Amino acid sequence: MAKLVWLSTGDEIEIQPVDQQIYEYFVSNLDQTQQNCYRTQSLKLDQSITELTDYLIAVSKLFQTKFGIDPWPMGNIDLLDQTCLNYIHESWVKLHLQYPGIAELGDKIVPGTRDQLYKINKLVHVLEESFNLLHFETPNPTTNFSNPYGPEILNFNTSGIRIDYNNLGRSTFNKWKNFDDQINNTDVNDFSELYTSITVSLTRPYIGTAPKEYLDWARSHNIQPYGSTLNLARFDKLEENLLKYRKLFYKNSRITHNYFTLKE
Repeated sequence: MAKLVWLSTGDEIEIQPVDQQIYEYFVSNLDQTQQNCYRTQSLKLDQSITELTDYLIAVSKLFQTKFGIDPWPMGNIDLLDQTCLNYIHESWVKLHLQYPGIAELGDKIVPGTRDQLYKINKLVHVLEESFNLLHFETPNPTTNFSNPYGPEILNFNTSGIRIDYNNLGRSTFNKWKNFDDQINNTDVNDFSELYTSITVSLTRPYIGTAPKEYLDWARSHNIQPYGSTLNLARFDKLEENLLKYRKLFYKNSRITHNYFTLKE
């Protein structure tokens, strides 16, 4: 199976190519151009994890002491675990539904409690969204090679690894989004070249569809409505291994001069 492998640690994640032929072509060209080496993006989560932990403890201690309320009864917590984040978020919502004035009342006893409650919710979302869009570049991100498969390989799906659009010009979909009706211009470029930069996402993959308005626009201009994304691979058993994958990306992001490579 194809893999994403970090060079410093040897850590690896199995991935499933969306299209085996396209994946092999892309990786082969990365190897031939000596670009199969992605600098790890730094994930600066220490402060968010520390702050959220402190707020959870402080608010829980106050509410238990003054009101006999345990807002989120739990033992050891792992704030990279989506199950844990979901539980905290659910408890936070239920707390406000059951005690609508709890934030203001707590703030009268310990000033700053209302702000801490607000930040608990914000930080939960910050942490869970930190792995949604990770951008990685090769040593020379201007390197590119031709796309022999044409724009038909584009779609509106969301997958774990996709090739970034760094092409000269605008894609057909981007023309529509930016009110550009010059559809026969030389600046139309639907991934005619494949650049080496990629985006990694640990969000749930899904199949998307073209907006009706985009299809209508393309029809009115008598052109083919091509997709917007070029998906390369999915993460194997993402839901089952989400915490493991988050920890691997976080761990490897904290190592200076760390890189990963794509393997066939």
